[in-house]
Amino acid sequence: MMQALTPLVEPLSIDEAFLDLAGTERLHGLPPAVVLARFALAVEKEIGITVSAGLSYCKFLAKIASDFRKPRGFSVIGEAEAVGFLATQPVTMIWGVGKAFNAT
Repeated sequence: MMQALTPLVEPLSIDEAFLDLAGTERLHGLPPAVVLARFALAVEKEIGITVSAGLSYCKFLAKIASDFRKPRGFSVIGEAEAVGFLATQPVTMIWGVGKAFNAT
């Protein structure tokens, strides 16, 4: 299903992947956010599992966006709002930073 959106699919784990949707608006005739939202709904309908999706200009923020408001969350972090958004979040939201680091 993911390859229908873009040939640039980078598996992250058994249930996660990065999809590079840059330049796909012309292909799909829709902005990447709409394509991603429709994909999430299609997965839920066809496979029966919920999807949390994040969209951003880099993988780091896309992962944070996908973890935000789980389950069944959909978040977009644009370049203009990235610093402001991150400033209001706990450090543990950063991918790879655990609770032990937050305690220091």
